[in-house]
Amino acid sequence: MGSSGRHRARGPFPHALGMSLLLVMLMACGGGGSSPSGPTPSTISSVSPACTPSTIAVDATSQCNATVKGTGNYSSAVTWSTSSGTVNASGVFTAPASAGAVTVTATSMQDPTKSGTASVTVQSSPPASSTITSVQVVCTPSSVSTNATSQCSATVKGTGNYSSAVTWSASATGRAGNQRSARGIATQAANDAFCGGTVGLPRLTIAGRVAFPGNHAHRSVTAVS
Repeated sequence: MGSSGRHRARGPFPHALGMSLLLVMLMACGGGGSSPSGPTPSTISSVSPACTPSTIAVDATSQCNATVKGTGNYSSAVTWSTSSGTVNASGVFTAPASAGAVTVTATSMQDPTKSGTASVTVQSSPPASSTITSVQVVCTPSSVSTNATSQCSATVKGTGNYSSAVTWSASATGRAGNQRSARGIATQAANDAFCGGTVGLPRLTIAGRVAFPGNHAHRSVTAVS
Protein backbone atom coordinates (compact mmCIF):
# COMPACT_ATOMS: atom_id res chain seq x y z
CA MET A 1 0.00 0.00 0.00
CA GLY A 2 2.76 2.41 0.89
CA SER A 3 4.63 1.40 -2.21
CA SER A 4 1.67 2.09 -4.49
CA GLY A 5 1.13 5.48 -2.81
CA ARG A 6 4.67 6.53 -3.56
CA HIS A 7 4.20 5.50 -7.22
CA ARG A 8 1.10 7.67 -7.60
CA ALA A 9 2.91 10.68 -6.13
CA ARG A 10 5.46 10.59 -8.96
CA GLY A 11 2.75 10.30 -11.65
CA PRO A 12 2.18 14.02 -12.55
CA PHE A 13 5.85 14.81 -13.34
CA PRO A 14 6.20 12.76 -16.53
CA HIS A 15 2.91 14.27 -17.75
CA ALA A 16 4.14 17.86 -17.22
CA LEU A 17 7.42 17.06 -18.95
CA GLY A 18 5.52 15.70 -21.95
CA MET A 19 3.39 18.81 -22.25
CA SER A 20 6.47 21.04 -22.18
CA LEU A 21 8.09 19.04 -24.95
CA LEU A 22 4.89 19.26 -26.98
CA LEU A 23 4.78 23.09 -26.62
CA VAL A 24 8.40 23.40 -27.68
CA MET A 25 7.76 21.30 -30.78
CA LEU A 26 4.68 23.35 -31.68
CA MET A 27 6.57 26.64 -31.39
CA ALA A 28 9.44 25.30 -33.47
CA CYS A 29 7.00 24.29 -36.22
CA GLY A 30 5.13 27.59 -36.13
CA GLY A 31 2.05 26.16 -34.47
CA GLY A 32 2.41 28.28 -31.36
CA GLY A 33 1.86 31.63 -33.16
CA SER A 34 2.15 33.52 -36.40
CA SER A 35 5.55 33.86 -38.03
CA PRO A 36 7.05 37.39 -38.17
CA SER A 37 6.09 39.29 -41.32
CA GLY A 38 8.73 40.24 -43.86
CA PRO A 39 9.71 43.84 -44.82
CA THR A 40 7.03 45.99 -46.42
CA PRO A 41 7.59 46.06 -50.19
CA SER A 42 8.48 49.48 -51.59
CA THR A 43 6.85 50.99 -54.66
CA ILE A 44 7.28 54.15 -56.74
CA SER A 45 4.09 56.13 -57.29
CA SER A 46 5.29 59.23 -59.17
CA VAL A 47 8.31 61.12 -60.52
CA SER A 48 7.98 64.90 -60.94
CA PRO A 49 10.95 66.81 -62.39
CA ALA A 50 11.37 70.60 -62.58
CA CYS A 51 14.09 72.68 -64.24
CA THR A 52 15.17 76.15 -63.02
CA PRO A 53 15.22 78.43 -64.90
CA SER A 54 12.69 77.04 -67.34
CA THR A 55 13.64 79.57 -70.04
CA ILE A 56 17.30 79.89 -71.06
CA ALA A 57 19.43 81.02 -73.97
CA VAL A 58 21.15 78.67 -76.40
CA ASP A 59 24.15 76.88 -74.87
CA ALA A 60 23.08 78.00 -71.37
CA THR A 61 22.37 75.65 -68.45
CA SER A 62 19.39 74.85 -66.23
CA GLN A 63 19.38 72.80 -63.02
CA CYS A 64 16.79 70.01 -63.03
CA ASN A 65 15.61 68.22 -59.89
CA ALA A 66 13.15 65.34 -59.49
CA THR A 67 10.68 64.73 -56.67
CA VAL A 68 10.05 60.98 -56.27
CA LYS A 69 7.13 59.68 -54.21
CA GLY A 70 6.34 56.12 -53.18
CA THR A 71 5.67 53.70 -50.33
CA GLY A 72 7.98 51.73 -48.09
CA ASN A 73 11.73 52.15 -48.17
CA TYR A 74 11.84 53.32 -51.79
CA SER A 75 14.74 54.88 -53.68
CA SER A 76 14.57 58.46 -54.97
CA ALA A 77 17.40 57.95 -57.48
CA VAL A 78 16.61 58.81 -61.11
CA THR A 79 18.27 58.78 -64.49
CA TRP A 80 18.07 61.79 -66.81
CA SER A 81 17.48 62.10 -70.53
CA THR A 82 16.58 64.94 -72.90
CA SER A 83 15.05 65.40 -76.32
CA SER A 84 17.75 67.90 -77.30
CA GLY A 85 20.94 69.24 -75.78
CA THR A 86 22.56 67.30 -72.94
CA VAL A 87 21.82 66.52 -69.29
CA ASN A 88 24.27 64.94 -66.86
CA ALA A 89 23.70 62.55 -63.95
CA SER A 90 23.26 65.49 -61.55
CA GLY A 91 20.39 66.93 -63.62
CA VAL A 92 22.32 69.86 -65.13
CA PHE A 93 20.77 70.50 -68.54
CA THR A 94 22.82 72.23 -71.25
CA ALA A 95 20.75 73.79 -74.03
CA PRO A 96 21.47 73.02 -77.68
CA ALA A 97 22.78 75.62 -80.12
CA SER A 98 19.32 76.14 -81.65
CA ALA A 99 16.17 77.61 -80.11
CA GLY A 100 13.06 75.60 -79.39
CA ALA A 101 11.17 73.64 -76.74
CA VAL A 102 13.09 70.80 -75.07
CA THR A 103 11.68 67.95 -72.95
CA VAL A 104 13.77 66.70 -70.04
CA THR A 105 12.80 63.29 -68.63
CA ALA A 106 13.53 61.82 -65.19
CA THR A 107 13.10 58.03 -64.82
CA SER A 108 13.05 56.10 -61.54
CA MET A 109 16.01 53.75 -61.18
CA GLN A 110 13.98 51.48 -58.90
CA ASP A 111 10.99 51.29 -61.24
CA PRO A 112 11.83 52.32 -64.83
CA THR A 113 8.12 52.29 -65.69
CA LYS A 114 7.71 55.45 -63.58
CA SER A 115 8.96 58.71 -65.10
CA GLY A 116 8.09 62.39 -65.46
CA THR A 117 8.94 65.24 -67.83
CA ALA A 118 9.77 68.94 -67.60
CA SER A 119 9.78 71.48 -70.41
CA VAL A 120 12.60 73.96 -71.01
CA THR A 121 12.28 76.79 -73.53
CA VAL A 122 15.50 77.62 -75.35
CA GLN A 123 15.70 81.13 -76.83
CA SER A 124 18.10 82.39 -79.46
CA SER A 125 18.82 85.47 -77.31
CA PRO A 126 19.02 85.77 -73.51
CA PRO A 127 15.56 86.22 -71.89
CA ALA A 128 14.69 89.52 -70.29
CA SER A 129 16.21 89.61 -66.82
CA SER A 130 13.78 92.12 -65.31
CA THR A 131 10.34 93.68 -65.71
CA ILE A 132 8.51 96.61 -64.10
CA THR A 133 5.08 95.71 -62.74
CA SER A 134 3.95 98.96 -61.06
CA VAL A 135 4.92 102.52 -60.06
CA GLN A 136 3.27 104.18 -57.06
CA VAL A 137 3.69 107.91 -56.28
CA VAL A 138 3.08 109.62 -52.94
CA CYS A 139 3.45 113.41 -52.34
CA THR A 140 3.69 114.80 -48.79
CA PRO A 141 1.94 117.02 -47.96
CA SER A 142 -0.83 116.53 -50.48
CA SER A 143 -2.14 120.10 -49.92
CA VAL A 144 0.25 123.07 -50.06
CA SER A 145 0.06 126.86 -50.18
CA THR A 146 1.08 128.88 -53.23
CA ASN A 147 4.85 128.88 -53.76
CA ALA A 148 5.17 126.03 -51.24
CA THR A 149 6.68 122.63 -51.94
CA SER A 150 5.63 119.00 -51.60
CA GLN A 151 8.08 116.09 -51.52
CA CYS A 152 7.12 113.27 -53.90
CA SER A 153 8.53 109.75 -53.84
CA ALA A 154 7.97 106.77 -56.12
CA THR A 155 7.82 103.08 -55.21
CA VAL A 156 8.74 100.86 -58.14
CA LYS A 157 7.96 97.13 -58.10
CA GLY A 158 9.03 94.46 -60.53
CA THR A 159 10.75 91.13 -61.05
CA GLY A 160 14.37 90.22 -61.59
CA ASN A 161 17.18 92.78 -61.44
CA TYR A 162 14.98 95.79 -62.23
CA SER A 163 15.79 99.48 -61.79
CA SER A 164 13.77 101.69 -59.45
CA ALA A 165 14.84 104.91 -61.22
CA VAL A 166 12.03 107.19 -62.43
CA THR A 167 11.65 110.45 -64.32
CA TRP A 168 9.36 113.17 -62.99
CA SER A 169 6.86 115.49 -64.68
CA ALA A 170 4.15 117.83 -63.38
CA SER A 171 0.98 119.28 -64.89
CA ALA A 172 -1.51 121.80 -63.47
CA THR A 173 -5.23 122.40 -64.01
CA GLY A 174 -6.40 125.98 -63.48
CA ARG A 175 -4.65 129.25 -64.30
CA ALA A 176 -1.55 128.76 -62.19
CA GLY A 177 1.76 127.53 -63.56
CA ASN A 178 4.08 124.96 -62.07
CA GLN A 179 7.70 123.92 -61.91
CA ARG A 180 9.17 120.44 -61.98
CA SER A 181 12.22 118.98 -60.28
CA ALA A 182 14.18 115.82 -60.99
CA ARG A 183 14.14 115.26 -57.22
CA GLY A 184 10.37 115.02 -57.27
CA ILE A 185 9.71 118.36 -55.54
CA ALA A 186 6.70 120.12 -57.09
CA THR A 187 6.42 123.88 -56.60
CA GLN A 188 3.11 125.69 -57.02
CA ALA A 189 3.58 128.97 -58.82
CA ALA A 190 1.87 132.12 -57.65
CA ASN A 191 -1.83 132.32 -58.43
CA ASP A 192 -2.91 135.60 -59.94
CA ALA A 193 -6.39 134.45 -61.00
CA PHE A 194 -9.28 135.99 -59.11
CA CYS A 195 -12.89 134.99 -59.80
CA GLY A 196 -15.39 137.11 -57.92
CA GLY A 197 -12.84 137.91 -55.25
CA THR A 198 -12.03 134.24 -54.65
CA VAL A 199 -8.54 132.91 -55.29
CA GLY A 200 -8.56 129.99 -57.76
CA LEU A 201 -7.25 126.67 -56.46
CA PRO A 202 -5.27 124.96 -59.21
CA ARG A 203 -4.33 121.30 -58.90
CA LEU A 204 -0.90 119.87 -59.62
CA THR A 205 -0.61 116.33 -60.94
CA ILE A 206 2.81 114.79 -60.31
CA ALA A 207 3.58 111.80 -62.48
CA GLY A 208 6.38 109.32 -61.95
CA ARG A 209 7.40 107.44 -65.07
CA VAL A 210 9.98 104.79 -65.89
CA ALA A 211 11.54 103.86 -69.19
CA PHE A 212 8.97 101.12 -69.82
CA PRO A 213 5.86 102.15 -71.79
CA GLY A 214 2.61 101.77 -69.92
CA ASN A 215 4.15 101.82 -66.44
CA HIS A 216 3.34 105.09 -64.72
CA ALA A 217 1.36 106.52 -61.84
CA HIS A 218 0.24 109.94 -60.69
CA ARG A 219 -0.95 111.74 -57.59
CA SER A 220 -2.54 115.19 -57.18
CA VAL A 221 -1.36 118.08 -55.03
CA THR A 222 -3.97 120.73 -54.26
CA ALA A 223 -2.71 124.28 -53.81
CA VAL A 224 -4.59 126.27 -51.19
CA SER A 225 -4.45 129.99 -50.53
